[in-house]
Amino acid sequence: MNIRVTKGNVFKVKLSNGYIRYFQFLGKDVSELNGDVIVIFKKHYTDEQYNMDEILQDEIECFMHTSVSFGVKLGLWERVFTSPVSIPEADIVFRTSQDIGLHPRQHFVSHRWVVWSMNGDRRYVGTLPKKYYKADLGGVYAPIHVIIRLETGEVPDKYYPSY
Repeated sequence: MNIRVTKGNVFKVKLSNGYIRYFQFLGKDVSELNGDVIVIFKKHYTDEQYNMDEILQDEIECFMHTSVSFGVKLGLWERVFTSPVSIPEADIVFRTSQDIGLHPRQHFVSHRWVVWSMNGDRRYVGTLPKKYYKADLGGVYAPIHVIIRLETGEVPDKYYPSY
C-alpha cells in the first residue's frame, strides 16, 4: 500500500488519553536526511469535530522530523484536510550536536551545537546561544515518538537537558 502525502496535509491523531491532536506536513528537509517536517499544534480537542481555521491558527507546540506516510501505514494518524503551508521555511529552526551518541546513557550539556533552518545550510555554533534554546531537536524521529510527544509534551530524547 503506497501512501501519498502532500505538502499541507493536516493529520488527526487520537491519543490514548481520549484527546485528539493535529499536525500539518510542511515538506521534506534536505538538510536532515530528507525527513518529513511537521508542525504540531498545541490544542487538545475532546471530540472529533474540527474547525479547519481554528486548527491552523492554533499556537505551535513544536516542529519535528518523522515519516508521515509510515505513521499513516501504522494507523497512528489519518489525513483530514489539506491547506496551504503558511510558515516560512526560514522560521523553522532545528538544532543538534556533533557529539550525540558519544556518551551512552549519560545526560550531558553539549558544547558542539549545529543549527539550521528547514532546507538551509547547517551552521556550527559551539556552545548553544540563548536564541536557539527553543529550537527543536532535529533528529528524524520514528512515528511512535511523535505520539509520545503529542501525549507527554516531551521529545523522547535521552541525551540533552531542556533549556
